[in-house]
Amino acid sequence: FSRRPGKIFLGHELVGVIVRLGNNVERFKNGDLVCIGDFNTCKAFNIEPVCDSCKNGKGIVCTHKHRRKFTSQSYGGFSEFLVRSEQQVFKLPSGFNHQSACLVEPAALAHYCFRKIERNASNVLLLGCGTIGVLLVRLIRYYFRDNVKVFCLSNNATHLETATKSGACFVSSEITAFEESAKNFRSESGASIGGFDYTFDFIGQSFSINCGIQLTKPNGSIFELAFPSTPIGIDIDTLVRKEINLSGLHGYEASSIAKNHDFQCVVKLIDNELINVSDLISRTVPFSNIKEVLINECLTNMKRDNGVPWFRTFAQT
Repeated sequence: FSRRPGKIFLGHELVGVIVRLGNNVERFKNGDLVCIGDFNTCKAFNIEPVCDSCKNGKGIVCTHKHRRKFTSQSYGGFSEFLVRSEQQVFKLPSGFNHQSACLVEPAALAHYCFRKIERNASNVLLLGCGTIGVLLVRLIRYYFRDNVKVFCLSNNATHLETATKSGACFVSSEITAFEESAKNFRSESGASIGGFDYTFDFIGQSFSINCGIQLTKPNGSIFELAFPSTPIGIDIDTLVRKEINLSGLHGYEASSIAKNHDFQCVVKLIDNELINVSDLISRTVPFSNIKEVLINECLTNMKRDNGVPWFRTFAQT
């Protein structure tokens, strides 16, 4: 926040209605319902030349982020008004549910994860299954039906219950349960595959990423999505010996190719009620006491050993 002048307002994954347009804005009009995303950071901040990431709709990993200059009117999701570039705005269908709209961005990230899974996959392991993890389970189930088995590990009972209802075939809070599953899991041909095809780590701790390395099959893939607060140790020896592909995943893509525009894809799925997101809004609070909610509930419960027992909090005017 040190680069942002003026008052600081928290809040992201937001939806709003356009009430005033800047000069030369032609793609939007007053009254449009929109959500926010990092689609082309270079153009949003008038940075030239536009980097390759932004050209390909990956503004969230813009290589010119260090050149951004913020204004005092930037604000955030917990402010009644804010200013954004038209390059950061995505128009939603008329009548789109506001609470569901707040989940478009995390759903887009889940969709980006889903696109990393090849059609011939047999099984996927999720380490941690909060909001994005549960959305990934639902997307896998929608696109792959029962052809891909999903396993989830979490110490949060609410998350595990929701993952099961969403289509996970096996959930556990015990690492040993997955070790046994990885050893015994067999493909349709009956040949032992020796582990999971894909592992997504939403936890970002030494135990989780090394658990993933142990449980992922040789030549399998691990995707890391968490941001560790401190440096972590990785079992490089096993990673190399098993030739596992380890990659970071951050954000989503706003490609000119429709099937690779994650926002477009999830908005259609949600709008047509092909995937459900409404149950992932665990509570609704007014803006007037959002500060109290954040301090007394969210931040306090972050210290719980088993995490917060809910998913997202929706603040509304």
